[in-house]
Amino acid sequence: MFTGLVLVALAVACRLISHDLALWNFVPVGAVAIYAGARMSWRWAWLVPLAAMGISDAFIHFAGSYPITSLERWTVYGSFAALTLLGPLARRPGFRLWMAPGLGLAGSTLFFATTNFGVWAEGQLYPMNLAGLVDCYIKAIPFYQNTLAADLLGTCVLFGVGPVIERAVSRAWSTAAPEAEAPVEVADLA
Repeated sequence: MFTGLVLVALAVACRLISHDLALWNFVPVGAVAIYAGARMSWRWAWLVPLAAMGISDAFIHFAGSYPITSLERWTVYGSFAALTLLGPLARRPGFRLWMAPGLGLAGSTLFFATTNFGVWAEGQLYPMNLAGLVDCYIKAIPFYQNTLAADLLGTCVLFGVGPVIERAVSRAWSTAAPEAEAPVEVADLA
């Protein structure tokens, strides 16, 4: 539970900072979703990116410029929730830390493919033909580059430093209250 709350706070902060600095899509929400999937049960992991997006959207789009009923929004939210399904790959016995960026690459690519298809399928920005679909993907490449960079950096940081921080918090918690159970589940990813 503690891990999930920290991940939500981290994703919201990164998204708000990215928006203020006009660094479009340079937000590691995909990395956060993958890490949540690796460290938490599916029952809760998918809520991490959805909560982060919902909270940050409340601040970023408070004026209603991005309707909640748009296919684009639902595709974005659904894609981030689906990225948590990549996380359990990090719990497999053969997984090594150097493989984490591969999860980030897969997540960014999946997000790019699904969300841009959703933008095209909404039929408002591009013609509903093959040329419109290709144009949609081509114009989204700069956003993909930012998403990819953020997710690669995010997966490296989260998978590299996250378990260390979780262990430190778990030890501090058990030292402070030896009879209480530690609030952080720690699984060895190495």
